[in-house]
Amino acid sequence: MAYVSEESGGREVYVQSFPARGEKLQISTAGGVTPKWRADGKELFYQALDNQLMAVKLEPGARLKAIAPTALFKMSPTSINKIYDVSADGQSILVNAVAREEKPSPITVVLNWTAGLKEN
Repeated sequence: MAYVSEESGGREVYVQSFPARGEKLQISTAGGVTPKWRADGKELFYQALDNQLMAVKLEPGARLKAIAPTALFKMSPTSINKIYDVSADGQSILVNAVAREEKPSPITVVLNWTAGLKEN
């Protein structure tokens, strides 16, 4: 299982077998929230406190081993409640974000345009 704890003084992501049989392993290195597993359990994603979406490969064995986190991309600060999801194979990520509001294009309305045709 993956979870977030503040026992170190800041929010960090940990993994531990469930029910707890072994020691926990800290996954994040500089804070993290919202962990999500890839379907096969070989990779864990989380959001670092600077809004970077991170990926960590995990090597199963007698003792679980984590490879150093890799930054994938910076999530928009407008992402709503830091909601994201990962596809089963870990190759696609969907992020809930507010679309940018574009300025509307001006509209020109021409009245009585048929009168202008008769003058020519």
